[in-house]
Amino acid sequence: MRLATNTNASLRFAACAALALLTPGLAPASLSPDALVGPAPDSALAVLDAGFDRLGRALGASFGLELGAGPAAVPRAGARVHEARLAGPLCPYLQIALAPRRQATRGVLPSPTGLLVLEADLYFAEETRLTEASLLVLAEAGRRDGLLALEREFGRPAFRARLPGDGDLVVGWRAGRALALARVTDLDVIHLTLSLDDPDDAVAGPTTLLFQGLETYARRRETQGATAELEIEVRRLLDWVELARSAVRAR
Repeated sequence: MRLATNTNASLRFAACAALALLTPGLAPASLSPDALVGPAPDSALAVLDAGFDRLGRALGASFGLELGAGPAAVPRAGARVHEARLAGPLCPYLQIALAPRRQATRGVLPSPTGLLVLEADLYFAEETRLTEASLLVLAEAGRRDGLLALEREFGRPAFRARLPGDGDLVVGWRAGRALALARVTDLDVIHLTLSLDDPDDAVAGPTTLLFQGLETYARRRETQGATAELEIEVRRLLDWVELARSAVRAR
């Protein structure tokens, strides 16, 4: 499936609509932080930016990655590397795929004890900035211990959401301008996404809205229970995310 239009404006409009499904009564003005607080002084913003950047780098560092860094910063010694150029709505992307070498006994990226990165797909906006990393991570002692290992690295999760239908568990963390989403199935392989919190990025943007939507979904499910209406809304959000991701494609 392809998006009918390949502009970031349309992605952001659809994203806000998808998120609004999970946030009844959300007024348009509430989507803008400027409606709540005035602009901060430049010096204060610089301090905040530096702090947020350090937090984001720390999140990726658990797997030898730095969100926002260039392709040269990616550890490649333990993997077979394939590069591909992708076309995005406003800028091109470089995709670096890491796969295990033949008879490899360790992961394709560094990882915390108890976790092994089996495969990784890394996406660089303008071919220069890592905006998202998609990792398949083996939990060597089982998925429960694997999640505990992630919590030791990332801290307390922002939310835990049980998806309707397949019952997969999604756990989300936020660190500065970085996000992490771990999707856990009945297998011992965790799909881990590390992403910049950037709605304007064609790759990271859908993940940003997915994170926000699932965070709202988890909160509403905790207070309201698992209603049919709420499950329909989160399914629509998941469908939109899959559609939005098709805006980035092979050249």
